[in-house]
Amino acid sequence: MTPTGPHPVRVGVIGCGYWGPNLVRNFARDDRAEVLAVCDMRIERAGRVAREYGVEIATSNPRVVMDHRGIDLVVVATPTRTHYQVAKAAIEAGKHVLVMKPMCDSVERAEELVDLARRRGVLLAVDHTFLFTGAVRKMRDLVTAGDLGDLYYIDSVRINLGLFQSDVNVIWDLAPHDISIIDYLIGGVLPEEVSATAAAHAGSQRENVAYVTLRYGNNVLAHVHVNWLAPAKVRRMIVGGSKRMIIYDDVQPSEKLMVYDKGVTIGPTPYNLPGHNGMHTNGTSSDVASGSDPALPARSSQRRRSRNGDAADDLYSQLVSYRSGDMFAPRLDDREALAVEVDHLIGCLRNGTTPISDGDSGLRVVRILDAAQRSVIRGRGSVTLPDRRTLSNGRETPVKVEGPVDPRVPVLIDGDPLVGLSVSPVSLLGS
Repeated sequence: MTPTGPHPVRVGVIGCGYWGPNLVRNFARDDRAEVLAVCDMRIERAGRVAREYGVEIATSNPRVVMDHRGIDLVVVATPTRTHYQVAKAAIEAGKHVLVMKPMCDSVERAEELVDLARRRGVLLAVDHTFLFTGAVRKMRDLVTAGDLGDLYYIDSVRINLGLFQSDVNVIWDLAPHDISIIDYLIGGVLPEEVSATAAAHAGSQRENVAYVTLRYGNNVLAHVHVNWLAPAKVRRMIVGGSKRMIIYDDVQPSEKLMVYDKGVTIGPTPYNLPGHNGMHTNGTSSDVASGSDPALPARSSQRRRSRNGDAADDLYSQLVSYRSGDMFAPRLDDREALAVEVDHLIGCLRNGTTPISDGDSGLRVVRILDAAQRSVIRGRGSVTLPDRRTLSNGRETPVKVEGPVDPRVPVLIDGDPLVGLSVSPVSLLGS
């Protein structure tokens, strides 16, 4: 990627619905960036955002943004099903791209975007905003510093009432947040297996309750529960390690992150000591090892097994040691996550460095989402993933993208064209 240099990063934002205005606000407030254009299929919405933040150009035609010679970075804040087409057109126009999560609605399309950005020498980043929260960054620091010891598991719950989406199910809508955090904590390694179960209720055609399990190497498990039908909003993640454990509760107004000096140590048991054969792992004695006579009455044999079993339970309980130490809330950076992300991305663009939520990160998240969806459709069992840190340099199957996108052909969102409209840009400065 070629650095943009010391001049302000010039930005064009496509999509001014729910999330787009937040991105415009943060880029507009950063001294190292300048928002030159905003775009939305509803011109009045683009105009409102442009007036609020002093943006010169408002348009309903994305080609105005992509063809603008002064724009360095195109932000794609459109519905998921349009991410591939809009981002691809921007990359082909030579623009750096920040696209909302999930990066694409299929693995093949995500792979193509990553490869295309690499060939064109432009940056491709994905808006995994939670990676830039103070709590998640602190968790990452604790994990990488070894403060938690060996990682055992990550358990995450993200539930609330709604918001139901028209183009994706609850896995593709909510789980990218948790999966991207898990990927960040684990270190950008794909799980070995993914399994999921989900259900659609309340007359919905799309799954609105789901449970996803990821199995990584070294017997590390991650579990994600996402739900659009919960009576209360819950955003909680537990990270368990051999030395310490963490609870991250994002709905808490303060002390979102708690670190617990708690754990369990299990000493060596007789049946796994070298050269000892007298006890099975189920706590019963071995008749052969103890020299018992198979011809003894059954009742006597049962009494002996019962006595030995009780003794094994007593011994095992003596070998289990519980540690309950201090609990503390580390100090966190309380800056808005999106502001931190914008600052990070601008720095990467100016210096030519790779963002932490780059295209490869987005591809891993999409690959896990795809595996979870296939597991749901299959109805049972897990889906095995290749053991590669990133799959952008090699594919399991050839890429097959239906209908290559001509940027002149309209992309339809809810029946309205998004790309290809011959609508003139509107200058709003001073209006």
